[in-house]
Amino acid sequence: MRGGECQYGFPKPQRDNTKRIDGNWEYKRGINDRYVVPYNPTLHKAFKAHINVEACGKMTDNKLLEYLHKGSKDYGNIDWRDNSENKENFNEIDHHLKYRSLLAPEACHRLFRLPTFQKSHEVHRLPIHKNSAQLTKFFEKNRNFNERKANGKIRSGEVDPCQYTYQEFPTKFKWEGGDWKERTNHEEKVIGRIYTVLPSKTEEFALRCLLIHSKGPTSLEDLCTVLDEHGNINTYESFNDAAKTKRLLTKKAYEEALEECKMYLGSKGMRELYSIRNQFDEGEN
Repeated sequence: MRGGECQYGFPKPQRDNTKRIDGNWEYKRGINDRYVVPYNPTLHKAFKAHINVEACGKMTDNKLLEYLHKGSKDYGNIDWRDNSENKENFNEIDHHLKYRSLLAPEACHRLFRLPTFQKSHEVHRLPIHKNSAQLTKFFEKNRNFNERKANGKIRSGEVDPCQYTYQEFPTKFKWEGGDWKERTNHEEKVIGRIYTVLPSKTEEFALRCLLIHSKGPTSLEDLCTVLDEHGNINTYESFNDAAKTKRLLTKKAYEEALEECKMYLGSKGMRELYSIRNQFDEGEN
């Protein structure tokens, strides 16, 4: 009781139907059911104990699954040691294994020697901002290769970085020690992924589209240099204009962005994204 009222809202109001209100389920109740806590008769009988059963009505209810599979930390341990022992010889690994708790799902996996984790590919995340070290070194790598190629100083079997986009770059080069270095282990499975940018950020979104589709750019200015349909070379001041000229900002590009963002954007964000997409209707079906 808090302030003379039940903190759980009992007695509940009488209702003719079960409905969802503000993300919570309010159950059908008669005049005599206002003090009844929801329960499952089958579980009540099987376990001979009261079990409170509620419907999951919020996104935060995924905590139920988390608590079912996380180990309990509500336990104590006693470790007897000789005072003469050197504390520096304390074995942290042995201590962790000795006092670690396992619940049924993980215990079964380990008993039957089933894999507890799996990684088929390494995903390398690529930053999008202009001053990013990875993006700057990407441009520098392409410039250096072009200079050495013009001087005839290319090594035999050397990978041509200009044949790959920024997103494809991690498949052939590894970011290590602040620079892109050619991969020696060609069996590694790597996927490059540029961070998502909302179309509402027009310049960053256009820059991302240019980096995804452009091979071998040597600078940001080079990205904005476009050969038009008449064979003229034009350098645009904005990424948005360059992407439009290359026909990268089409309805298809925004539809792909909608598919990518629908997993985490709310209804308001999706409406804003859809309205931006409609601004680039070029008569496509």
